[in-house]
Amino acid sequence: MMPGAVATFSGSDLCHGTTEHDAVATRPAGCQAHVSFALQTPARTLGLVRTSAECVALHSGLQALVNADVCRTQGHWSVDAGAVWLGVRHKANATPPPHRLQWMPETMEALPFERIVLYDVESEAVLVAYDARGGLRKGQRVAARVAFEFLHTFKFKLCRQQRSGCQGALGLDGRGAQRMLMLGVREQAYGNRHPDGKPLKGSKRKRGKRKLEVSVNNPLGVLDAYIDHFEVGECAPEQLAPTWEALASRMRAMLPTTCAKLQKELEERKVRERLYSETGLAAVSRDLIVNNVGASAGYCSPAHFDERDVGPTFAFAVKCPLCAWKVGRPP
Repeated sequence: MMPGAVATFSGSDLCHGTTEHDAVATRPAGCQAHVSFALQTPARTLGLVRTSAECVALHSGLQALVNADVCRTQGHWSVDAGAVWLGVRHKANATPPPHRLQWMPETMEALPFERIVLYDVESEAVLVAYDARGGLRKGQRVAARVAFEFLHTFKFKLCRQQRSGCQGALGLDGRGAQRMLMLGVREQAYGNRHPDGKPLKGSKRKRGKRKLEVSVNNPLGVLDAYIDHFEVGECAPEQLAPTWEALASRMRAMLPTTCAKLQKELEERKVRERLYSETGLAAVSRDLIVNNVGASAGYCSPAHFDERDVGPTFAFAVKCPLCAWKVGRPP
C-alpha cells in the first residue's frame, strides 16, 4: 500500500498479512519508521464472545452494511466513478503465503488502479475495498509520522506465540522482531488487582504485577488501556489523540453507514462505562470506533486470521517522508 492509502476487509474472515519491508539497518537516511495502522474491534470490547449467536449476527449485520457502503452502481465506489471491481473465487484449503513474503515481480503484479474492490463472484459480497488516496490526508500523515517516529528505535515487546505452524501464528517472529505496538483499549486480565494496586472485587485470578498511579473511571471496569499508554511518554493519549481522530474521520468517510452502526453498538454496550481508568477513556477516539490499534514500524506480518474481531478491519499506510517522495506523493 502506498502512503496515504487505506484498505478495509473482514480480518476475522479473510487471511491477511504483509510483504517484507526493507531491513531497518539498511534504510537510507530519511527512511525510518515505516508507519502504518491496523484498526479493529475485538468482540470482548463489546462485551461479547465472538462465537456466540449474538456476536455472529452483529458481525453479519456490519458486513451487510459494508456491502451497502461500497456500492458498485453509485457513489465513490461505483464503476462510473472509476473504481475497478475484480471478482475473486474461493479455493478451499488453499495454502497461505509463506512467512516473510518478498515482492516478486515474476509472480506478482501491482494493480495500476486507485480504487479497487475485490468481491466474491458467487455471493457478490465485498471482500476488500482499497483506496490509494482515501487514507490520512497530507497534514494528518505528517502529524502521524511525527507522533510515531519513535517507533524507529522503539524496543518492541510484542510476542504473540502460538503453536508452531498454526494459521495465524504471529509468534513466527520472536519478541522484539514483531515490530507492532498495540494501543487503545482491550479487556484486561489484571488478576485480583488493577494497575494502581487496588483490589478488584470478586476476582479469583492471579494478582497483577504492575502498580501504577491512575485516575479511576470505574473501579469495577474490565476494560482498560494497553500498558504502554501508562508507561511510555510518546504513547500518552493526549499525544495520540489527533491521529486517532484523523483515523476515525477517514474510516467514516470510507464506510459511513457501517461506522455509524459500529459507534452505536459501542455506545449501547457501554464501552466508556466499562473502562477502569481515565487513561482508558482518553485512549479511544471520541466516537469509540478507534478503540484497538496496531501501530507498525515496518512489521512483516505472517498470513493470519483475527478470529476474535467484529466488523471491518481498516489498514492505513503512512510510511516515512522518503517513501512518500519515492511514489511521487510529497509528504
